[in-house]
Amino acid sequence: MVIENLNDLKNLAKRIAINLKEKDVILLKGDLGAGKTSLVTYIAEFLNSKDKVSSPSFSLVNIYRADIVINHLDLYRLEEEKEIESFNFEDYFYPIKSLTFIEWPEMAKSYLPKKYSTIEIIKIDDNKRDINIFGKLKERMEEN
Repeated sequence: MVIENLNDLKNLAKRIAINLKEKDVILLKGDLGAGKTSLVTYIAEFLNSKDKVSSPSFSLVNIYRADIVINHLDLYRLEEEKEIESFNFEDYFYPIKSLTFIEWPEMAKSYLPKKYSTIEIIKIDDNKRDINIFGKLKERMEEN
């Protein structure tokens, strides 16, 4: 689907938030500046988080309190996949009552859980994005 502006992105984030379930793992794919962190920001907002959402590029992981715990990982800085082992990566998939969003998941292919959904964001121009959703999340959104 094509998103024309931030208002469209907020509306999509709301639809996504409504369809998320505990323990969902969402892979976020897109170039730098595509809007991955912006999407997580709006989703967290719709899940009643009061925390400031920011890119976890330097910390690797940010955790936000909301109606459900939101784990936000950014693997951009990793140079090789085995660096994942340095911070208990897999622990973020299994906590009770949580969601996990992973930016730059390509850096952890061997460590990803078997079940996940993917949101791919393609930057068309400064405002416009083509957003594609795959997996269980897409199925849930089509049902609602």
